[in-house]
Amino acid sequence: PMRQQVWLAKSIQTLHHLAPGRVLAGFGVGGEHPAEWQAAAAPLAGRGQRLDELLELLPALLGGEAVEHAGELVVHTPPLEPAMSMPPILIGGRSNAALRRAARYGDAWMTVWMDPDEIVVRRALLADMAQEEGRRAPETTMVLFVAVGADDDECRRDAARLYHNQYRLPWEAVASRTACGSVRLVADQVGRYVDAGVTGFVMIPCRPDLGGQLDALAEVRAAVQW
Repeated sequence: PMRQQVWLAKSIQTLHHLAPGRVLAGFGVGGEHPAEWQAAAAPLAGRGQRLDELLELLPALLGGEAVEHAGELVVHTPPLEPAMSMPPILIGGRSNAALRRAARYGDAWMTVWMDPDEIVVRRALLADMAQEEGRRAPETTMVLFVAVGADDDECRRDAARLYHNQYRLPWEAVASRTACGSVRLVADQVGRYVDAGVTGFVMIPCRPDLGGQLDALAEVRAAVQW
């Protein structure tokens, strides 16, 4: 809801043109920091309603149809070119409203900073909501912060530094939900999420050696085989 909806549709079309069949479109209500919204010239209030309206409009916008709509979003646009089918839609968030949005519009629900046991409970609620909407239950995608290395203490320090610098979060608040340590240890942690029903991951490396972390995550993936 920070983005102008027609330009967003055109951006998705451009990505699809550059990488056909490889676009995943992720949506969420955005952060709650007023300065971010001011910088985007978008109102903070009503962002959930605007996102729902955008998701209603997006198939027509991407499909090249002329769209007229009046609401929180006011849209009058001729057909966009080139037309395309909807890419897979990932809906992010941990609230019940986010789950309802995923049940109604999403191909996958995307969450972060949840324990495997929490994932199981939320997926059951999501399945019930999807049934109410007359849709199949969306898949579950996990955003997982990872720090892979032989020295567990160094991994924890790098992860704690990233959380502090980027999110102002204390390590203690997210330690149990961060995959840290050797390839085997991280694979075991990832495996618990797979057992909880997670079918896709967005891995965010916490260590400065990004190339090395990508190589290590390839080993993790081979070990877990999700």
